[in-house]
Amino acid sequence: MSIRDLKDNNNIEISSPKSMLAMHRTGVTQKEILYVPESAFLNKHPDQLIAKTLYTQHVNLRQKAINILKQEYNAIISEGITEEERLVFPSISKQLVKKTTELDGKYLKYADNLGPRRGEIKQIVKKDQQLWTQKREQIEKEEQQYVNEWKTKLTEQEQQTQQIIKAKQTEMLSASQTLKQTTEQQIKEHQQKHEQRVKESLFPPTLVSDYLTKTTQLREERFEEKYKQIKEKSNKASEQIQKSKSFKDEQESEYVKKWSEYADEVQEYMKRAEETKQKRYENLISELKAKDEAAAQIKIKATQQKIQQETQKKEETTKRLAMIEQKTIEAKEQQQKERTVQIKQKLEQIKQVQTQQQKVSTEQTIELKQLAEERIKKVQEATKLKQQKDEAEKIKWLENEMKLRERQMEAILKKRQEDWLMKQKAIRLGRLQ
Repeated sequence: MSIRDLKDNNNIEISSPKSMLAMHRTGVTQKEILYVPESAFLNKHPDQLIAKTLYTQHVNLRQKAINILKQEYNAIISEGITEEERLVFPSISKQLVKKTTELDGKYLKYADNLGPRRGEIKQIVKKDQQLWTQKREQIEKEEQQYVNEWKTKLTEQEQQTQQIIKAKQTEMLSASQTLKQTTEQQIKEHQQKHEQRVKESLFPPTLVSDYLTKTTQLREERFEEKYKQIKEKSNKASEQIQKSKSFKDEQESEYVKKWSEYADEVQEYMKRAEETKQKRYENLISELKAKDEAAAQIKIKATQQKIQQETQKKEETTKRLAMIEQKTIEAKEQQQKERTVQIKQKLEQIKQVQTQQQKVSTEQTIELKQLAEERIKKVQEATKLKQQKDEAEKIKWLENEMKLRERQMEAILKKRQEDWLMKQKAIRLGRLQ
């Protein structure tokens, strides 16, 4: 399933390569996309208000993660991917690969070919940690904003309750004062009326005074009872207000405790996430090391095999060269023997000619000696060059040198023969004259 199949209230295991690449780039995990229903929060937390707030927060965070994944998914489709990312996800088509291979600082699982790029991998992991810290800071800011909003709401509620209490107290005091004033006025009016009646009547004044005193006492007692009742009501109201305050304080303390517990849970979740991330990074590094070691062992084995093959080839070439040298030496020895025989024959002919020639100069013999010495030196140099140069080149060089020397010797002998013939002709001409 892909990211496009995600909705508000469904849980899907993402398996498509593009969506997996988007998750690795953004750092969003499968747990952050899972949908948890509201009933789970209500069953877990006794306070419905806290459970609902946690549920709304969960929905908002999940929606943010889904939006981030969708943006990255669209960016992958529009902008393309790198060759390194395609090595990790080879099922993605080659059409999405960019021409310029640049690692954009995204989190990756690395293939075997990414072993020598450990510096780039470290940069990627650092940038991924920065993204994780930014996300954590955003969550903390949102939590702080949520707490501040609730604090402001509670302070506003307290102010409203205090205003209501003060208004009720003022109403009760004003009502008690009005009752006192009305009762006093009624008593005064009644006394005045009673005095007038007494004056008009023929009863003795003592009876009237006694009646008045009794009535006043009864009225005072009734007034005191009413005043006590009013005081009791006011005391009950104040007690209720105090109870409401204490209840609110308890609710606030419970809310703070629950919020602190939730913050602790969030911190533990963040720590676990960081630990899991570090473990993943360590596992990646260990996998890369193992892969590098395996690749290095494979390369070492391949190099050893190549070295063995090369050594075998060298041994074969050395054997072949030795055989060629032996053959060339034998051929050269035969050629030298044949040439020595030819040279001896030619020298005998020359000696015969020299015996015939009495005026042959000794310079020719010196030149022949020098040529022979030069030839010996060049042969020695050629033998030295054989040891230094490759065998095939040495053999070719020696063959060319021998051919050149033979040509030179043939040219020299031709010149000498021509000189000798010229001298013979000159001698003949001199004799004829």
